[in-house]
Formats: sequence, C-alpha cells, structure tokens
Amino acid sequence: MERIIILVLIVGTTIIAYLLHSYQKKREEKRHVGKSLFMGTFTVSLVVFPVSFLMKEPFAYYMGVSAIFLFFLSINGFAITKILEMSEARQQQNL
Repeated sequence: MERIIILVLIVGTTIIAYLLHSYQKKREEKRHVGKSLFMGTFTVSLVVFPVSFLMKEPFAYYMGVSAIFLFFLSINGFAITKILEMSEARQQQNL
C-alpha cells in the first residue's frame, strides 16, 4: 500500500512540475515558479527532519516521515523542472 501512495505522489509531483512549467512559459516570466516552490519544500524538509528528533514520541515519527516524503518529492519536482528547462532551452537553440 505504501508503494502505491509513493508512486501516486511522485506522479502527482511530476504533473505539478509540468503544469508550473507550462504556466511559467505561458506567462513568459524569468523567475521559474516550479524551482522556487520545490526549493522551498526542500528547505522545509531539511528543517523538519532534525526537529522531529527533538519532539516527543507520537509526533516525532509522523514529522520525520513527512519530512522524508517532502524531501524526495521536492527532489523529484526539482529534477523534472530542470529537465523541462533544459529541453526548452534546447528547443530554443534549434529554432
């Protein structure tokens, strides 16, 4: 069951990264929305994970697991965002 949840979250993150990339391309903004979102969640996960060790027992486990999920989802989203940026730059060079 956990594997299905993880796969659904990774697919959802990929879809969100693509939607944010298309939104940024449509608006023609210089600042990439997906990069700032996924770097923000990456930073939050790096802060929440060590804090979970300082918490009492029932909440520490859930905070640690949430931080690990956020970490891997933000890395996945950031990687997809970078791949989309590189493919767009390559398409611009070919034109």
